[in-house]
Amino acid sequence: MSDPIDYAFCRKQHGFQTDEQVRDWFSQATPLDYRTFSPNFSPIDYLVENEDLVKAGAHPVTHYLSSGRAERRPIKPATELRGYDAENAATRDMAPADARVVIVLHIYYPTFVPYFISRLLALGGLMWDVMISASADVIREHEETLRVAFGDRLRILMEVPNRGRNFAPLLVDFAAELSAYDAICHCHSKESLHSGRRQTAWADYLIASLIGSQDVMRRHVNLILSGACDVISPAPFIGMPPWASHSLSNDAHFTEMCARLGLDGTTGFMAYPVGGMLWMSKTVHASLASMALKHDDFPPEPSRPDGELHHALERLIGRLAGRKQAFYDQVTGRYWAPDAVLREEVRRSANAGDLPEIINGHDIVTFDFFDTLCTRSTGDEEWAKRRVEFAIGQNYHMRRNAVEAQLRAGLHPGEDVSLPLIAQALTREGFIDAIGAVALERAFDLATLVPRPQIVHAYEHAIEKEKMVLIVSDSYYDQGFIRSFLLKHGIPEPKQILISADVGLRKDRGDLWHHLGRVRGNSRGLHVGDNVHSDIQKASEQGFSGFYVQHWRHELLPFSGFSRNLLKRNLTNPGFARSTDRAAPEVFDDDLQERYLDIVPRRGVKRRNVSKNRVAR
Repeated sequence: MSDPIDYAFCRKQHGFQTDEQVRDWFSQATPLDYRTFSPNFSPIDYLVENEDLVKAGAHPVTHYLSSGRAERRPIKPATELRGYDAENAATRDMAPADARVVIVLHIYYPTFVPYFISRLLALGGLMWDVMISASADVIREHEETLRVAFGDRLRILMEVPNRGRNFAPLLVDFAAELSAYDAICHCHSKESLHSGRRQTAWADYLIASLIGSQDVMRRHVNLILSGACDVISPAPFIGMPPWASHSLSNDAHFTEMCARLGLDGTTGFMAYPVGGMLWMSKTVHASLASMALKHDDFPPEPSRPDGELHHALERLIGRLAGRKQAFYDQVTGRYWAPDAVLREEVRRSANAGDLPEIINGHDIVTFDFFDTLCTRSTGDEEWAKRRVEFAIGQNYHMRRNAVEAQLRAGLHPGEDVSLPLIAQALTREGFIDAIGAVALERAFDLATLVPRPQIVHAYEHAIEKEKMVLIVSDSYYDQGFIRSFLLKHGIPEPKQILISADVGLRKDRGDLWHHLGRVRGNSRGLHVGDNVHSDIQKASEQGFSGFYVQHWRHELLPFSGFSRNLLKRNLTNPGFARSTDRAAPEVFDDDLQERYLDIVPRRGVKRRNVSKNRVAR
């Protein structure tokens, strides 16, 4: 059989100088080295396509060449995202002799003890120190084994409280000792992939990307020591959903810690070490340690699958590193920039064209309303409120939002704010004709809504296939608002509309999903929505599959800064009607257009004559 190695590809992608070096690497590659030998073969995709190999712990390259090729197993080409190459020629050299480098392992599950031992010893000798934090079970069963395996390189082996997962040892138990090191690698025993089932593929991938070979480790260490990077972590695992690269339920902890460290606390999609395994510089560790966290700051176990301090710390590390963060793609041997990773994760969201086929495999299909079935042609959620203020004055925009916030602060379980309640509160504060004002806001907002054709097509497909179809929304509008939109655009009604102002149950709180989880029973449920937290994460907690619909704002990510700013200006211009799927309709119905189109809710913009029969103001 011919030699399968593409030598030119390996020299270019993996930095080898000669074919002999390529052959040496290929023959001696460790079980954790997932770099590919050909642009036509992706080791990670090979595992994803062949789940039996994941369960068997087979190495993808070895299996494919020994038997998978003969079995005609499916393969995919290795793809490389165009990011940046953070390296220079010196990064493959041996780290300086006086550099202090440490590998910190947190081992909670005893089954991971032989796993870490075999993988580190397979490197052919440890170059750097090792510190291990462990559970009581690990210490009781494997203390002697660990001490013998790592010998003099084992600086600390400590039983730690079961709080803070893998981050407490880094920032509490070992904080002082780690301050003496220039580069720190952190790996831990990881058994799940947001699924509740034991998984090893994700752990294998993360660990292979960080300590898979001496060559890989030297490259990471030299990038850290050179000052080019402060954090190096694996490129996002193909098995993780793209919405994992998001703040999700961690906004409160994340913004609080950002404020403490003087960082930008913007939430949403973000690039960070998903999975909590990484290489970091002493600068990043010192910043984290400066918060002086204690074990009691972390929740007792078992803790929630998201929304805890340790989940926010993962994201904080990415924000601390900023642009000096690199993501290692072990398939191509290259490093990706944070912006490149973020764009890829947003783009990796499911294609709306696939949705009808996905719907076929489910019994109950729920659709979010705003920014899913429809979008505002103005691109601005506050636009209708500002329109009302320019029409009737009385500082409507600020006063109306203030009373809504007050009403929300006093909500009890099973309650939500509605537009009539907002009108009543405004009336109590002396607002003149509050009922008319909120009615005008409703009319303006309804007039700017346009369908998202691909999602509407999938929605109608679900109805045609006689699925149980529901529209669900967190909104102060009532069912009549949604029915008016559907009627206006000739879209059929679903079996049921559950809107929080009517039923008192919300997606973002989770109580609506608890209700729908009981409705679903043993049926297969699918939810389609644009909000990563309330539509995808919360729905998945109650057994619904989630289909993420990209929010229009995320479509701006691939553009340059100039183009993005230009688009933002257009999309927030009240006269700019936007639809990426078809020609945009008029923003207003005829009656509203004649009365209000000349009212522009932006200072410094001249009003224009919109009718030959009107006198320009």
